[in-house]
Amino acid sequence: MPNRDLNKLLSNSNPQSKPEIKRGQGYRLSTEVEAEPQNAEVQQLEYAQDSKILSVQQDKLEAAQVHELENAQSGENDGVQRSSRGIRLSDDLFYECKRVAVEQRRKLYEVVEQALSEYLERYQAEVPARPKKQNR
Repeated sequence: MPNRDLNKLLSNSNPQSKPEIKRGQGYRLSTEVEAEPQNAEVQQLEYAQDSKILSVQQDKLEAAQVHELENAQSGENDGVQRSSRGIRLSDDLFYECKRVAVEQRRKLYEVVEQALSEYLERYQAEVPARPKKQNR
């Protein structure tokens, strides 16, 4: 194996000959940006993208405001504190409740809440009140 010096291979000692090994560009960070003069077309494209982003944000804000207004009108914030509970329902029962909610244009939790309230009212009417436990 011939013994070659790396510096000689990389250098251009003879101006008429090319070096045997060419150096690469090296590492660059993805955050480095080359400053290029921007033409009017590129500036218009960036402006269009910025205005589209602003439009989407404005649409989201308007949708949130409409949602808050609908909630206020429907009485969703009626002072009752609701918490999320993980309960298991049969698929048939769940889809039937969901169908009723869609037909009546109500939220699913409202249908389930009403059904449970009606059941508990019937249950309490049928079962005599239990005596309270006395502390000893």
